Amino acid sequence: MKWTISRGLAERLRAEAKAAGKSEICGLLLGREGRIEAAAPVPNVAPDPRRAFLLDPATHLRVSREARQGGTRIIGCYHSHPGGDPRPSALDAAHAAEQGFHWLILADDGETLWRSRTGGPVAGAFEPVALEIA
Repeated sequence: MKWTISRGLAERLRAEAKAAGKSEICGLLLGREGRIEAAAPVPNVAPDPRRAFLLDPATHLRVSREARQGGTRIIGCYHSHPGGDPRPSALDAAHAAEQGFHWLILADDGETLWRSRTGGPVAGAFEPVALEIA
């Protein structure tokens, strides 16, 4: 299945990633099946944000509540790989716990979308998802 994101939202996320320099940004993706409708920035509370991201739990909880009240849902997360590869890292795979959660990765060469696959022999694996910027 192909997913879409608006050009404006994709450009906003790229600008936020660029402004953060060598630190990873992160946040939550909101939408409905097949469409990323919004992205909520969440502070990166990782001990070393230059190497990893960790969503602030309090902000994550607040965004979850607001999404439910607004009639949308969290469909995944986003984060940047400053100067890095647009594919999920080994650390990303180690933290991919929710089956079917979408991961938007922002890198210098653009953005890529992935769906997590967990359990059994493919724990922590990702599959690429077609992403259209409309």
